[in-house]
Amino acid sequence: KNFGKALLKNEYDKADKNQVAYSNEYPGLVEKLESQYMLKLLKPEYRITLSTIASKLKTQQSDIIVNNEVDKSPITQAYAHYLQKIWGVNGRNTGDTYIRFFTSLPVRTQLALFNAFFIHDEARDEKEKLVRIVRSLSDIFHSELRTTNVDIWELINGYGLTNIFLLRFLLDTKRLDETSQFFPKLSAPSLDGAVTALGAVLSERIYSSPFEIFDHIIRVSNIVAKADKWELASKGGTPNISDFVEHSRSLYDYGLKKIASLQSAYIVSFGEYTAKNEGLSSIKTLQQKAKERREIEDLRIDELYDDAKPLEQILALLPAFGAQDGLGNNSTFYSFNNIIAAIGDILFLEDDKEMQNEFVRMGQFREYPLFTNSNQQFNADDSDFDDSLETEVPSFKNMSYDKRSNLLKKFIDQIVTWKKCSPLKIPPYILGRVMVRTHFSFVRISKKKNLGELLHRQLVVFLNAILVEEVMENCGNSKLRLTNPTDTDFIFIENYKNNKGEHPLFDFMFSCPIIRAYLDTKFFPELSVDIPSINIFNEIQQIKLKKEGGQTIFFERYARRVQDTIDDANRIIAYLRQEGITKETVQL
Repeated sequence: KNFGKALLKNEYDKADKNQVAYSNEYPGLVEKLESQYMLKLLKPEYRITLSTIASKLKTQQSDIIVNNEVDKSPITQAYAHYLQKIWGVNGRNTGDTYIRFFTSLPVRTQLALFNAFFIHDEARDEKEKLVRIVRSLSDIFHSELRTTNVDIWELINGYGLTNIFLLRFLLDTKRLDETSQFFPKLSAPSLDGAVTALGAVLSERIYSSPFEIFDHIIRVSNIVAKADKWELASKGGTPNISDFVEHSRSLYDYGLKKIASLQSAYIVSFGEYTAKNEGLSSIKTLQQKAKERREIEDLRIDELYDDAKPLEQILALLPAFGAQDGLGNNSTFYSFNNIIAAIGDILFLEDDKEMQNEFVRMGQFREYPLFTNSNQQFNADDSDFDDSLETEVPSFKNMSYDKRSNLLKKFIDQIVTWKKCSPLKIPPYILGRVMVRTHFSFVRISKKKNLGELLHRQLVVFLNAILVEEVMENCGNSKLRLTNPTDTDFIFIENYKNNKGEHPLFDFMFSCPIIRAYLDTKFFPELSVDIPSINIFNEIQQIKLKKEGGQTIFFERYARRVQDTIDDANRIIAYLRQEGITKETVQL
């Protein structure tokens, strides 16, 4: 395609005026010329096709030995050893996939790979080892990364959040589902090289900071989960990934809770059914009018606690957000993703006081705009609308910084202690598998009566997904129950009791003070685990979920208001633009 017109001038510049037809044939003519040239230059009878190490391993009886100056081992065992030591890749099938990819590469590339892996044998700090190995892999697969438009220099040097680069890669390749687990299973050398290098970066960053786990779930996994049910680009007002990414600002350095709330607001724009299947719970709004219009026991989320329990009140408000239309009307939702995002935002900080302040901010109720589209079906109760919305945590409105710090210090100390349970060495594909299982289970959670039951079930499904995927990776335990606990805790409890092996990610997540605060207190004794000192399950059980189909389709009424306003504006514009029209003729 780069030969140029001059080389094939006689073939290209025909006398016929229809130049387009001949220009379309031009690449094919070049290919034919190239084929003939190669046949003449390198005659088939003189060619020797070099086999790969992978092909030799299938046909040779003797092993190919790797000598790292410490010991000697067959090449497949050497690869398996380093995959396990560097990234924690223990799964037989996944490990074999890596090994097939590596042994199919040119010998010089494999020599470079082993030179990178040998770094792990040196007596150095583990974090330093991982950083050096990642830099070496980025050099080895530099061409593959550049081909897929990854700015590897900025990624390796930490210019921007890691998962923004990963998400951009997934969107650019238009293969979200296939590439999202970041290991070489694509049978495409350039893509496999790129995902291998990016997966190594992800594992190294997770080891360095647990924040990356939560950032990956919100910024990458939540978008990948839509790949099998949404189109990539907009098609007539239906949900699509491009608008979802843009509306949620997932490619920008926004706070995770803002991104999670904007993601949820986009989903809510397409109706109650879509929101329910994405794990969103519609609850009584904070801005509802007089309580006399409700049942006596029908509480709002901000009425659960008085000033004596400000910490619990923050936790109760933390998962809530408001979805707001263009006229300022709001409906309140509870979101599992807001909990995950809030944990990530807190872990991103290093200073204890900053973590306290961030935790307080997480308890502020905020509204996020719906997505504007031609198929908007956002539901709300007419009684929900009021101009007075309390966005502060009520218990903290008049509280001094010192008093607030004392109330929060103990809980924040628990989070700081928990954070020190990292670093975690997990394979790059584990998080992707966990979230596929989690999102699949959300759709199948049976109907719940109240907010406490639903949130508990979502968290148990999430924790069980981590436990199952880690056990299958590290142990392959035959006692593992693969059914998802969408209706009962029994399956999770059995998996927990029967699998006491290594599952560091599960242990880390299950010990999180914020996650434990929402779990049923009856749940812990069954696992022989102490009930956490801070828990709000019994209180949020009092919040009833809205009945399905019980809301009015609110946009039918407010769309008419919007149209009336547009008609008024058009008449005013007509008055201003046309001569001879008096304001008396403009009917408002």
